[in-house]
Amino acid sequence: MTISIRPPFTRETALAKVRAAEDAWNSRDPVRVSLAYSTDSIWRNRDQFISGRSQIQEFLAGKWQRELDYRLVKALWAFDERRIAVRFQYEWHNDSGQWFRSYGNEFWEFDDDGLMRRREASINDVAIAESDRKFFWPAPGARPADHPGIPDVGTTHPEHRSVCARIAAQPGGVDRSRTFANGKGESMTKQETPQVIGVRHVGLSARDPAALAAFYRDVLGLQVVGGSTAETSEFGPTAFLSSRPAEESHDLAIFADPAFQHTAFKVASLADLRAFYQRVIGRGVPVRMAFNHGVSLAFYFDDPEGRLVEVYWPTGVACRQPHGDPLDLTLSEEALRRDVAEMAARAGAPSPAGDANPGRW
Repeated sequence: MTISIRPPFTRETALAKVRAAEDAWNSRDPVRVSLAYSTDSIWRNRDQFISGRSQIQEFLAGKWQRELDYRLVKALWAFDERRIAVRFQYEWHNDSGQWFRSYGNEFWEFDDDGLMRRREASINDVAIAESDRKFFWPAPGARPADHPGIPDVGTTHPEHRSVCARIAAQPGGVDRSRTFANGKGESMTKQETPQVIGVRHVGLSARDPAALAAFYRDVLGLQVVGGSTAETSEFGPTAFLSSRPAEESHDLAIFADPAFQHTAFKVASLADLRAFYQRVIGRGVPVRMAFNHGVSLAFYFDDPEGRLVEVYWPTGVACRQPHGDPLDLTLSEEALRRDVAEMAARAGAPSPAGDANPGRW
């Protein structure tokens, strides 16, 4: 049985906690990592909100399917009796072979048993050449004691200058931002180019959604992950299927009502979702509807040929479909995030069976 490091922290135990966390994440084992968090642990990871060990495991499984050859280094930044602040870097590549170094800061809060009950992480990805990699050790596995960690970073540090140079040299460089007034006579810059990640699901119509779902389940091996009848949902008879539920809530949505046929485009952030909403409104295109689906925030509009288009941002909250609460995308980002956080807290996924703690740190 592994005994976890518990509050109140000293510098020595805080350092040990950080290194143990680094080792666990470098295992790329979602179950092992999740056992270091309380059963009701709340996360904000980038723009995703996660609640409970089950959702943590789903998130990590998807992360390590996308972030290949992942290697992570963490460093203690600050601590008090039950909180620790950490900075970290990790390197990985996508399925196209492009390498990235991700830079992040984390804030941790622990319960009396040394389990993390709250984690907030802000992360930025920088594309790098494979020749610029810094982290090399047999992986998955812990970083060897003699392998360098994170270098000190300052405004004159060569690494800092090279990262800034690469960002400036990327297509569009700093020209992708515009200058605007903040109301105080000062100039600020704001990103104005939201990006679509890609088409992530489609909505079909069928006389019998359940029967068509059974066809895709039996022939293509998709998993039925949701559905409704005329009596149970305002959307009428539906079925939802996914090929990888840990990554996408559904790949295929089937409706008896042909009005709900659509193509769904995923965006990377809530800011991008709101930016696309304003762009559509600004072009005079009517927004037909906007919903908080639980798993996502989304709005819908018709293209010039009359096809229904969905733009959505995944919240990270587990919620069986169909689900659709009215959504007001004119609200502030803070207000929308607060609604998502409250939904995540209400969702509270149960912990996995058993409470063995080989992954505690």
